[in-house]
Amino acid sequence: MTQGARRAAPVVRTRPGPAGSLAGAARVVGAVSSIVVILTCLTLAGAAAGCSDYCCTIDSFPIPLSSAPLGMGAGGQPGGLLAWAQSPTLNGGAPFQMSVDTASPLTVSAGSADGSRETVSRAFDILGEAPNYPVRARFRNIDMLPVPIGTVGDAATQPTAILGGDLLRGFSVEFRFSQPSMTIWPNQRADDSFLEDVGYAVIHFTPFGGGELDATGPADVLGLRGPLDVAPSRIVLRACGAPDLFDPQTSPRQACCRRGDEISDSSGTPLSLLLATGAGPLVLTRSAWTRMLPGLSPVPAETPGKLYLAEAIPALDVAWTTMPEAAHIALVNQELSASADPGPCVELARSRRIEWVAYRQANLAAQAVCVQPCDTDPNDPGKAQNSAAYIEIGGSAAAPIPVAIIDDSDPYLEGLRADIRPEGPELDGIIGAGVLSRSRVEIDYRSSGMRAIFSCDGESNRQICWTGARCPRLPDQSTQHACFNLPLAGLPAMCADDMCGGN
Repeated sequence: MTQGARRAAPVVRTRPGPAGSLAGAARVVGAVSSIVVILTCLTLAGAAAGCSDYCCTIDSFPIPLSSAPLGMGAGGQPGGLLAWAQSPTLNGGAPFQMSVDTASPLTVSAGSADGSRETVSRAFDILGEAPNYPVRARFRNIDMLPVPIGTVGDAATQPTAILGGDLLRGFSVEFRFSQPSMTIWPNQRADDSFLEDVGYAVIHFTPFGGGELDATGPADVLGLRGPLDVAPSRIVLRACGAPDLFDPQTSPRQACCRRGDEISDSSGTPLSLLLATGAGPLVLTRSAWTRMLPGLSPVPAETPGKLYLAEAIPALDVAWTTMPEAAHIALVNQELSASADPGPCVELARSRRIEWVAYRQANLAAQAVCVQPCDTDPNDPGKAQNSAAYIEIGGSAAAPIPVAIIDDSDPYLEGLRADIRPEGPELDGIIGAGVLSRSRVEIDYRSSGMRAIFSCDGESNRQICWTGARCPRLPDQSTQHACFNLPLAGLPAMCADDMCGGN
């Protein structure tokens, strides 16, 4: 389709499915005379982020980004995401680098620590690649707080501003990490069931943080200025660190898992991780790393060093290490209610057991295997539970998962925890863009249930990246479904084996 035809027709995006042969998922933006979308401040959830009149012009095409260095001893691995930007009131009007960080609650500009703690209304453009720097997105009347900004990745990479969650939460934003880019969409209209059917791991989240800050916000209609009020935007994901390796084709026959055994039959360390696209490594507290150590072989060596983050001045004292090649990180959706939630590692183990069964039902129907007793519905033992969606990330010998271990009492970490508590969980660390380098995610802030839509970016080795979409149970033998990138299959007429000697 030519650019002229694209402007005259409804805008439809098609992207490759996340797991090989899966069909692409399409987004219908709507019939518009131009692909440029203009949003008013009133459309931004939490208008207190600060803007007036028309604020934002986007074209919903990928905006090229770059990666900051990852950190000490990490070689050429990618770190936090950086965009080129330009503002008439920053850097003398010349293009500058802007950290793109979902973990930052505010969009801020560099300023003196001794300056006024008052927001300043600014305009800025997000630019394309050098040397021409074409304008790719335009933001006007944005209230930005001048604050000191640290370097990113190393002591030499100094951003002039941070694009934070207060602006991002007005859109559905897609990040690609392998070839860094950002696509800003007005919304994501596909529902969960459609995304699950084509293999996306849909992970729902509740934004945390926000509230009243010790700074002066924008003027109201009467010209009066009060404290700066910030809407919640921090994304905390449930994770399972270093679970046992799994492959439905090669993993041995499942051990019997009776009801109540699901906790003892799981593996890995439950974690709560803040998604930070402006950071590079997996940042874990010392206590979380200690909990993970029994599942790591060989035990990695540690090297003292610094972690450079835009929101942290001075740089943080950490111990650098890497995960062993066989150790993965899985981000897991919460399938059960809060009152019945067994934790991410238990739900990951259940999803794996259900996939093991689904593989044999789709490819080895003669075996007539069915789910184990611990994976059936407690209120209807004749039916399986739904499997939780997850994305599992692994490293390789050439590019292991980088880890920065931070002390539990570090003021930066304590500040993050205080911002998330008491509504959120106790934070165990941060998952950065460098860890997700083989994946992509669309953060849908606009849907009534906010969600992170994960897929693997051209990676076919499930030990490097694998998305397990939610697999809903079948109501009876007359229906079929396609889960885990498997062919359509249904339930056997009779269960011959549930791995516990029953049927």
